[in-house]
Amino acid sequence: MKTPQMSLWALLLAGVVLPGCNDHQETRTTVYENGTCERKIVVDNDDAKTWPTRPFPLPSMGSRWDTSRIAPDTSHHGVRWCYAKTFPSFDALQQEYAHSGDSSHFAVRVSLEKRFRWFYTYYDYQETYGRFTVDTLVDPRSVLSADDIHRYSMGDTDAVVGKKVEEWKDRNVFEVFFRRLTRDAEFSHGDTALAQDLRRGKEKFFQLFANDRNADSLRMHSSYRGTAAKMFNDEKGVTPEGVQALVEVGREIAGTSRFDILRPSIEPAVHEMIDFIMQDPTGKGDAGDFVNVLVLPGILISTNASSVKGAETEWHIGLHQLQLQEYIMSAESRTVNVWAFVISGLVGVALLGWLAISAGGKLGRRRIV
Repeated sequence: MKTPQMSLWALLLAGVVLPGCNDHQETRTTVYENGTCERKIVVDNDDAKTWPTRPFPLPSMGSRWDTSRIAPDTSHHGVRWCYAKTFPSFDALQQEYAHSGDSSHFAVRVSLEKRFRWFYTYYDYQETYGRFTVDTLVDPRSVLSADDIHRYSMGDTDAVVGKKVEEWKDRNVFEVFFRRLTRDAEFSHGDTALAQDLRRGKEKFFQLFANDRNADSLRMHSSYRGTAAKMFNDEKGVTPEGVQALVEVGREIAGTSRFDILRPSIEPAVHEMIDFIMQDPTGKGDAGDFVNVLVLPGILISTNASSVKGAETEWHIGLHQLQLQEYIMSAESRTVNVWAFVISGLVGVALLGWLAISAGGKLGRRRIV
């Protein structure tokens, strides 16, 4: 299959500024041997007068978190908010995120398994950021391999994988348009045969949108070829010329002039595509910058963290990395149970002493005999 060379985003929204979210946030979690833990969240907010709104579920105003405003560095003109809370147990931290069902936030799940092994105690920590995207109409696996999805979600910037991701996003946008047309054909006009004809030509229809280097794809495939007719605009999404071009293309794709009955559906379908794009939480590009820092008791023995600084494990996550699958952060540490060594040593000494006394008694009895 030919790789799309121009995103539908650029085709439909040339000149339209998408709302971006230039988030920077650091979350620091510290787990202590006594069972308590501490969570601290620092976020930058451009507007010092408003409560921060972020994809990461933040404590609500009036919650039992300690909240303060910090003067940011000179490179930031807004304000830096800090949220901090000490939890009596890790279960209490788990409950903090257990009921986060707001679609404007990605789900956060945390877990900690503490395993006692006499001489050592092991701490297995896992934190998961849930998948966060509007692009759920097309399964990513229809375009990307499992390895592609994993690499992209872990921050791989390989150009080939990036192009596949753009194709998948384009297919989601096109799916909005295509579903509107087939739905109207079947249910508004009762023409199931037209809907089937469109489905047979679906891939050709998609390639028409996605495989052109310039925004003149419709002109090239309609009676407007060789003209300067504008196909899309910022006001209505699609121009009358664009509607006519799409009707002509639709006739060719479906192989029938019956496609003309869908002319009234063209403009609403294009609007639905634009609305769909505007709702994308990642905005244009790699919006969102999240740093997750974890400090576990004892010595770190394994992790999938981006970097390790002494006792700290650190993950750097871009919001775009949550488009294809959830992002799992894991780490394992080990503490030494000194008291277990002491008890084992005392028991060992006592056992050796008992063996020595027992052996000495047996030797004495043999001499008497």
